Amino acid sequence: MSSVTTSQTIGPFFHEALKWSNDAGVGEVELRGRILDGDGKPITDALIEAWVDVTSGAEAVEGLGLLRQPSDTDGKFMFRLPKPQGSAPLAHICIFARGCLNHHFSAVFAHAVDHPLLNAVASERRNTLIATAVNGSIYEWTIHMQGDLETVFFDYE
Repeated sequence: MSSVTTSQTIGPFFHEALKWSNDAGVGEVELRGRILDGDGKPITDALIEAWVDVTSGAEAVEGLGLLRQPSDTDGKFMFRLPKPQGSAPLAHICIFARGCLNHHFSAVFAHAVDHPLLNAVASERRNTLIATAVNGSIYEWTIHMQGDLETVFFDYE
């Protein structure tokens, strides 16, 4: 018998996991987002994880913090994040969604900055990782899972 197992999609009861996933955080930066499929339609049952450094955040917790938010019927989600230090991203992102064989990794930055992760992305694609400033503490970011506007996703091995 092989020790290798196949991947499975996250359904059909993925929505049940969303009932326990509603920690938006308490930081001073608000990240408002949407997650869209390849046709530009909202993904209504995705789970978005935001991994943030909270050593200097509002909660003063040591190390990294994990926040989880489900997308709503319009594909929207929202996090309150600590203000990033220096060129750090607002958050490292992990996405789980119905139909995905594996979760997807990305990151979101408040500005185009000199950061090794952002610099590793082709210049014409970096904008998919940069949120749009609405005002000094509110940012908007759209995650495109496929298509011409597809968000950059990373393979971590």
